[in-house]
Amino acid sequence: MGREMDSETRQTKQKIKQIFKTLKAEHGVAYANFVKVQTTIGLKLVSVLKPAIPDIRYSLGWDEAGIDTICLWSGSPISQSKNYLDPNMFGLIDILPVYMFAGSSVVTPFGILINAEQKAQIEKNM
Repeated sequence: MGREMDSETRQTKQKIKQIFKTLKAEHGVAYANFVKVQTTIGLKLVSVLKPAIPDIRYSLGWDEAGIDTICLWSGSPISQSKNYLDPNMFGLIDILPVYMFAGSSVVTPFGILINAEQKAQIEKNM
């Protein structure tokens, strides 16, 4: 009986090991596919925004977000303006249509402000 238990335990451990091996492989494929989709969305966003914001770039995640978050960055003087009360300035994130992102989260961690001319150009490119 002791040998049967050992054999049974060994078989169970092997099954569990195989299940985890399979899950690890499936996770790797799913992760790679997700990164590919997020990268495609990030590149598309940058291509739409670049004519209006030449130094726009993106990253998948940042210090406070994982790869499910596409972060938009710009260091241009206008985007770094802190004059949020100026009625001629708009938050970039506020004009991007939610439906564009297919379940992805898009943020501007330090804020990106745009002027009316940039806003019009971005809306035209969308």
